[in-house]
Amino acid sequence: MQAQRNYYPNSGALYKNKRQRPGKPDPDYQGNGEITCPHCKFTFRFPISAWVKEAANKALSKYLAVSFSRVRKKQSGSPQQRADSAAAAGAPPTTPR
Repeated sequence: MQAQRNYYPNSGALYKNKRQRPGKPDPDYQGNGEITCPHCKFTFRFPISAWVKEAANKALSKYLAVSFSRVRKKQSGSPQQRADSAAAAGAPPTTPR
């Protein structure tokens, strides 16, 4: 039996990152959030990452450093195929990184 999930607008959730690699700067927590524009009603969804940090001032103890990212679509095809399709759509050429 699945638990019922509640929907809370303009919110998000973080979960413990079970895929952290030792010695890598992977986030301690990961999740997703969403914000709905009050004017156009468009909903923006975005990934959230958080790291547990320790304050230099010991009186402040620990805190979460949070990062919000853009959702990136996976690109298919080779770089040349993507450049060709972008050129066909009228996009300016890009230089490889």
